Amino acid sequence: MQTRVVLALLLSHLMVNGQPVQTPVLPRHIVGVKYPRLANFAHVAGEVSLEAKVSADGHVATVKMISGNSLLRDAAKESLEQWRFEPCDQSKRDCRARVTFTFVLDSTVTCKIAECPNDISVDLPNRITVRSQLALAIVD
Repeated sequence: MQTRVVLALLLSHLMVNGQPVQTPVLPRHIVGVKYPRLANFAHVAGEVSLEAKVSADGHVATVKMISGNSLLRDAAKESLEQWRFEPCDQSKRDCRARVTFTFVLDSTVTCKIAECPNDISVDLPNRITVRSQLALAIVD
């Protein structure tokens, strides 16, 4: 814990060309995301980029859409709204975190929609990859 505090203090005083370097707002708690059913049926994959404004206590105050397919956006936004970040002093730095969700469909394997797995990988501080298999559009 002491190493982390020292590192944070060092990073907070970094300068490049006489300008302070902004350190990223780091997540403390990440909430997973499920591949959206409609996006799976429509074979939609891709990236969704979002920007979260982080409050002083680390909660997400607002989420702004930057880019991404409309069938994937809501799932990513709902996940990010539940994240918790390190507390952020808005008088000392920009308290925004940009996060990219990458949705990947494995088209070599199919599954029934209720049984499609969701594999999530996290690349801190700002990338989440959600993998699933292609759902069969079979109606019983």
